[in-house]
Amino acid sequence: MTEPADWRFERKMLIGGSDAAQVEAAVRFHPAHFRRLHAARWIQNVYFDGPDLPAYEANVRGTAERAKTRVRWYGEAADGSIEAPQLEWKIKAGLVGRKRVERLPSLTLGNRIARSTFAPAFAETGSLSRADAAALASVSPVLLNRYHRTYFLSGCGRYRLCIDRDLAWLGLQPSNRWPRSMLRGDGLVVLEVKYAAEHDRDAADVMSALPWRVTKSSKYVMGIERVGLRPPS
Repeated sequence: MTEPADWRFERKMLIGGSDAAQVEAAVRFHPAHFRRLHAARWIQNVYFDGPDLPAYEANVRGTAERAKTRVRWYGEAADGSIEAPQLEWKIKAGLVGRKRVERLPSLTLGNRIARSTFAPAFAETGSLSRADAAALASVSPVLLNRYHRTYFLSGCGRYRLCIDRDLAWLGLQPSNRWPRSMLRGDGLVVLEVKYAAEHDRDAADVMSALPWRVTKSSKYVMGIERVGLRPPS
């Protein structure tokens, strides 16, 4: 059973016209006393969706209860070798969300990313339910995205803040090859503030001290539209 503390808010700000150093400077002077956490790192995700992109459509429509499926790993993986990947379901219920995570065995990406790339790793987990396995069989990889993330924590320890820069996407059509065909989001920075639902009462003070507007900003939706799988909504 999911505990209330598992549900959290993710407030996002899509920032153009400022480089990541300027954004980080603003965070460092925030009255909530954000401090750097562990070292910055690359994050890479392969998103899965159905033939008509129902997960994309649900996000664009703002469907209250929806989910996204992805495989995530950390680091460059320039040679295609991925250590400690994880299968994630991002689940949204109204304004809050949570993640389900399954650890996967190491795998190797070829220059073409397809369902067969991940099927052996899914089969080896041994912990997927029949419903999970059936859901995975109904979706295929459609998008890869990557970005470089810097982590911060507020002085009170309740609010995590991330700065994502160097965004890039690759539509996983058969004609595209990883990683040389990636489309870069030059000049875009995404700032995220994450916190448990129980701390929403004081979050307005944290958000109002940042000089940017909260926007609906899904990297998955942005990528699907930028690589041309759907026109901009």
